Amino acid sequence: MILTPRSTSTDSVIPYGKNGSLAFASRKYHLDAGTGPAPVLDFAPPRDSADDRSETLQAIRDGSQFKRLASNWKSATGHLSNVGAKVSESHHQQIIEMGTAAIPFILADLRDNGGHWYVALEAITHVAPGTPEERQKPRTMREVWLRWGTESGYLL
Repeated sequence: MILTPRSTSTDSVIPYGKNGSLAFASRKYHLDAGTGPAPVLDFAPPRDSADDRSETLQAIRDGSQFKRLASNWKSATGHLSNVGAKVSESHHQQIIEMGTAAIPFILADLRDNGGHWYVALEAITHVAPGTPEERQKPRTMREVWLRWGTESGYLL
């Protein structure tokens, strides 16, 4: 069975609430089992005030939420050599939860500072650009992702 959106709305995660809480915006999905009518599932956002949602959306738009999370992530993991430990850290996971809104900020940080952003980019975009050989080399992956970001319109 495949869970697919019934509408053509964006697939990004829409933030709601204070303290970075996130939820999927109300969207109807259907299960495609290949036969007969599909049951409809409805994911509704938590009930928060419009002011909370507006503040959170503005923090994503201007990059302040990303900058805060990225700074905290780098501080918490800068001394680690294990990439798995770096990418499983909670601030990195919160950046992934920002969804496609984080892509331009991740790519700009990758361009300007380098870093281990590849897991977040793959998790958000569901894309693994480059050849298997290129994906083995961090310096090459940086260039592959920056090229992908430019071609996809996320990086100018």
